[in-house]
Amino acid sequence: MSVKEIEEESLQRLLEKVQVNIRLSRPVLKVLKATAEYMDVSFASLMEGIAVLSLDGQRAFTPDVMKQIERFKEIYGMNAMGDALERAIDEATKAKGQAKPGER
Repeated sequence: MSVKEIEEESLQRLLEKVQVNIRLSRPVLKVLKATAEYMDVSFASLMEGIAVLSLDGQRAFTPDVMKQIERFKEIYGMNAMGDALERAIDEATKAKGQAKPGER
């Protein structure tokens, strides 16, 4: 096998797509779908972009897109979810005696 063939095979493995089944709250899903539509990308591309950039420690959105996301969050009732989620994480981590994510 040549170096070029090995490189092409490696690239194919990197680009291989798999289907996953995830559960999201309805407001989160609506905000993400609206954001994908606003950015003119597919929902899957948006999710992959968020994941890749986040794992690299980068921001996934420009300030202009973040302003639009804030509007979507208000429209779809996601703002109230943040506080409830934070409380749920606090309670769960206290019950297990662990630090909250990002506090290690």
